[in-house]
Amino acid sequence: MSGLRGRRAFSLTEVIVASALLAVAVPLLLNLLPTSFLSLRKADHLQAATSMALYRVDEVAFLKPRQGVDLSETIQVGEREYRVTREFYRVDDIRWDVVVSCDCENLAPVRLATRVIRESP
Repeated sequence: MSGLRGRRAFSLTEVIVASALLAVAVPLLLNLLPTSFLSLRKADHLQAATSMALYRVDEVAFLKPRQGVDLSETIQVGEREYRVTREFYRVDDIRWDVVVSCDCENLAPVRLATRVIRESP
């Protein structure tokens, strides 16, 4: 016990400052946890919507587009419902612009556009 005599205790000011820092840091860290889970969940839904839209863009090469055709479908993935829409716009005899959008409630829609070139009109 003779080794403890040379050490001094923390002052009241140091204890109050450390407590205040702890009181500020702990709630901030605890608030970050739900926010990160929500961001992760939103990113997962946006990735699913983007994948669906990319798949529908790839399908366009096999379709015969007509001006203004709106091919819509609703896809249920888990508890989320996605609405996928394809719109065709004629540029000239062989070129078509195609816009694919995928909407999900409470999320910004994912929209992809491409140009399809048909060799024969």
